[in-house]
Amino acid sequence: MMEITLGLLIAFIVTYYSIPIIIKVSYEKKLFDLPNERKLHSNSISTLGGIGIFAGIVCSFLLSVGFADNSYGFQYLMAACIVTFFIGLKDDISNLSPYKKFLGHILAALILVIPHCAYLNNYGGVLGIYEVPPLIAYIISIVLIVLIINAFNLIDGMDGLAASVSIIACIGFFIFFFLNQKTELAAISAIITGALLAFLIFNRHPAKIFMGDTGALLLGLLFAYLAFAFINIHLKEGAVLAYKFQSPHAMAFILLFLPLFDTFRVFAIRILKGGSPFEADRNHLHHIILRLGFGTQKTVFFMISGAILFTGAGILLDKFGNNIALFTTIGIACSTMAVLVRKSGQINKQKSISGKESKKQNGFIRILNESRRIVNK
Repeated sequence: MMEITLGLLIAFIVTYYSIPIIIKVSYEKKLFDLPNERKLHSNSISTLGGIGIFAGIVCSFLLSVGFADNSYGFQYLMAACIVTFFIGLKDDISNLSPYKKFLGHILAALILVIPHCAYLNNYGGVLGIYEVPPLIAYIISIVLIVLIINAFNLIDGMDGLAASVSIIACIGFFIFFFLNQKTELAAISAIITGALLAFLIFNRHPAKIFMGDTGALLLGLLFAYLAFAFINIHLKEGAVLAYKFQSPHAMAFILLFLPLFDTFRVFAIRILKGGSPFEADRNHLHHIILRLGFGTQKTVFFMISGAILFTGAGILLDKFGNNIALFTTIGIACSTMAVLVRKSGQINKQKSISGKESKKQNGFIRILNESRRIVNK
């Protein structure tokens, strides 16, 4: 327990004292994100908060996590984190093409997959798939890691959102690892939580700094690693667990549900429209909730509540198996999404009609005033 507490505190302190320095340097060197029609913020804000998160996590990991049991391949995790960090940093400072970023994500994934630190060859009957040949398992594992990395990058679009949703996922992983005495993995979950709590002090609305790709990509990689560890602990032969899930594959997905679901939905919309799945737009879940009239803080609260509710639903559905737990949760999310989109469309339509009527009234008033001016002459 001391290891876990120490890890959380070190991550919090390092991140907390790093962020103000990063903000100061960002403004001195003009390294900030400018507002535009797609973005929600109206001021120039630094996007280098991920540097503070990275510093807090790495320092805490090196100082507090024991290496007595290195079966989890911690050195490979740190190497992948460093690769991901520099990809995000380059993109935050001078922009990186989506395809170069994608290649970087694959490299980070390979560092984890090849030594089997994040490798899965048994898919628990999801869509009827159980064990697959090693080559297929390598490919699927890489695809899943890249998908999770991008999911957390895409959800980072509003003050406090990515950090808050990530903390909920961290708590879920932490509880499982802690109950099953997986101390090192519980410590990693606590370390991420500590760094994010410190970052959230500066990122809550109105934000003083964003995590940028540097932080979002790093979080995605770390959560991919934890999700694979979560599943493989369940699949390990002879493993005795104090608490285990009957549907670990589904539960790992549900713990990361909002980022993954929103990514699948947005990618599908972009592809169906004939565009690139990596092309930015305003079709994310938080954009839709904003269009319903919620402010930033209420939208973030709505998303946090959703993450907690979906986790609860996953726990209740766990006993029914991976497929039922997974697809029932997806079905609930799709139904909720359909209601939100429909309501958002109605509100936009009403605003459009009101805007046209307002223009007509303004035009009539201008004509009336002009007529009075002519008569008075």
